[in-house]
Amino acid sequence: MKELILDYGRYNLWANGRIIERLQPEDTAIQSRSIESSFASIHLTLSHIWDAQTIWIERLRGRSLSEFPSKLRPYDPTEIMENLITSSHDWISFIETKSDDYFSNKLVYRTTSGATFEQPPAEIILHCFNHSTYHRGQIITLARQVGLTDLPATDYIFYLRNN
Repeated sequence: MKELILDYGRYNLWANGRIIERLQPEDTAIQSRSIESSFASIHLTLSHIWDAQTIWIERLRGRSLSEFPSKLRPYDPTEIMENLITSSHDWISFIETKSDDYFSNKLVYRTTSGATFEQPPAEIILHCFNHSTYHRGQIITLARQVGLTDLPATDYIFYLRNN
């Protein structure tokens, strides 16, 4: 179980890195352009991915946050990208330190609204990585809507073929 979860963590880092590598050279105005979607811009979607990755890893560390990390500081698109990559590395380091048993034991956590739940860490981690994948797909769609081309493939199978 640990090796599969660790591989998903490495995939998450790879896919986030490919998206950010493509977006970094683009003008901030393009990445911040308001578009009808779950989140109103590419940057806000990246921020949401970072928020979720941070909130979930903190829950696994025994700290349930009551606010989204991006709301606690002034909005800086470059910092959001850096934080997302750092967070993705943190996930790998976190998983590497855990024993196989850790992933199937129950963990109690609180949501940002204060509700309490109990689930095995494996389910939480897979949810978090799946959530990031979902929103990376939205970023590709948003990028096309603002005229960006040469967008990277971030499918898991492409990761497997290239690593």
